[in-house]
Amino acid sequence: MSATPKYPLEKIVEIRKSKLDKAERALKERKDALVVEEEKLQAVKGARDKVKELHTAKLLQLRQELDQGTTTVKIQRFKTFISIVDHDLKEADKKVAAQRVLVKDAEKRVEEARADYVLKQRGLEKFSIHKKIWEEEQDVILMQEEELRNDEAGTVSHARRALAKKHAPPPPIEELSNG
Repeated sequence: MSATPKYPLEKIVEIRKSKLDKAERALKERKDALVVEEEKLQAVKGARDKVKELHTAKLLQLRQELDQGTTTVKIQRFKTFISIVDHDLKEADKKVAAQRVLVKDAEKRVEEARADYVLKQRGLEKFSIHKKIWEEEQDVILMQEEELRNDEAGTVSHARRALAKKHAPPPPIEELSNG
């Protein structure tokens, strides 16, 4: 039996494999970018929390000063400082919100890359299944061709023997009468 012929769509399979590898690399890059954006978000949240703690501490300090009865100048300084810290807190909140948007965008890009990867993986699996079916069909075809060659060889052999009997000299008469 001869070897199975080469799969005719092998080049397409190789192209699909390279596209799958490229999609896998893109997915990894986007996951890494998401991790970076999430780390930035945590850093921005940490900075905002520090400003929030400072704001809360200064408000408590102002209340204590008011309870103790302090000067108007000191109270005015506290209010000015608290308004500056309040402005900083609003800016920090804006940075957190902006970073959350970047994280959401990064998550969306990861999902898109994952969907692309899965789609390419399914396409490659379809070719794998097709190749397996094609190889089975080729094996059947090769077996049929082998059987046909064997049948033809048997037919030729039989025809030679029949022809040889036909042209063979008749047996001697003595043998016929003794039998």
